[in-house]
Amino acid sequence: MPDHSTFARFRTGRCREAVEDLFYQYVRLLEKLGETDHQTVFVDGTKLESRAGRYTFCWRKNVEKQLAKVKQQVYGQTGLKRLSSLKKRLEKQKAEIVFVQGSGHRKSEAQKHWEMLDALRQPLFMAYHNNQPFNNNHLRPCPMLENPEKLQQMVHETGAKSTDLQSPETVEHLCGKCEHYAKEWKTKADELWGEK
Repeated sequence: MPDHSTFARFRTGRCREAVEDLFYQYVRLLEKLGETDHQTVFVDGTKLESRAGRYTFCWRKNVEKQLAKVKQQVYGQTGLKRLSSLKKRLEKQKAEIVFVQGSGHRKSEAQKHWEMLDALRQPLFMAYHNNQPFNNNHLRPCPMLENPEKLQQMVHETGAKSTDLQSPETVEHLCGKCEHYAKEWKTKADELWGEK
């Protein structure tokens, strides 16, 4: 049995044009058979559960534990106790790193480390950090699923934009998908939290 890289080389190298042509022929055939209408385009295979279930929300304790781990990791790597102190440190390190991007280039460990720390000081992450807890009910910790108005507020305050350039989605559209669930879960979660 050939290795997966052999198939990949064959598909992207020797037969690139032929495979692309076969793909278009296949799409045309599906359209002719009425199997597709090109009204909806799916960019990736992301799936979201539609009902509240065991794995559709995360506990506040877990969120706080993960945030504490991130802070500890930052402290272990930099010695800094506050995320707000990262800016000066990162600006200094940036001058010492040769940054690469694009295919055929490998990022150095220093660049990977810098990018991870830089992500932590971005406005949206800092807004997430500063706005916790999002409410007083530990059964509703997620800003998107259980508090969509909070995510919208943070996105507007920080000016965050969709990174999907082919089909960008507004925060209102994204959060709109969760509003019904959030409203129904809030009632039940508040009832359960009140029993504690």
